[in-house]
Amino acid sequence: MNPRFEHRWRRGLALVLLLMIATGGAWQWYRRSSSAAVEALFAQSLLDLQGQPHTLEQWRGQPILVNFWASWCAPCRTEMPELDQLAQQTQGRLQIVGVAWDDLPAVRSYLQQAPVHYPLRVLPPGAQTSALLRKLGNLPAGLPFSVLIDANLQIRLLVVGKLSPAQVLASLPPHTEGFR
Repeated sequence: MNPRFEHRWRRGLALVLLLMIATGGAWQWYRRSSSAAVEALFAQSLLDLQGQPHTLEQWRGQPILVNFWASWCAPCRTEMPELDQLAQQTQGRLQIVGVAWDDLPAVRSYLQQAPVHYPLRVLPPGAQTSALLRKLGNLPAGLPFSVLIDANLQIRLLVVGKLSPAQVLASLPPHTEGFR
């Protein structure tokens, strides 16, 4: 073998191995950080429409789509009827929860015009909310923002912007039982 070619080949192989190690380390870091973010989401105190605090703990152990929205967000408003229909279509296989990044009175007012049948919670705007969205992978903290989490608390889908029901359905196995 040509010594010059062999040297390049070995450098290339070393670079590939280094990238594989770095990527594996990055993946492990991402899995740990996303796991911590999901735990923070499940522990976050959220208000129901009556102003009572709750967490997402009641849905731990089952697939859940958490959709962050606001009453002033036009794409959010067009997405909500589609999510309502998706919630009915996937009942028993997937729990959909809307989390309004908004004021409780504004949410109540909006829902009088456009009710939905899936559970809604309210997370008042602020730096803590922005930080939570960023931890979950929404770096610009934009709305709408959806996170599909399996029964093992692994993030299966992240969408910043309007979500299509087809994206969610494509991310669900045919017989979803926590998609273990």
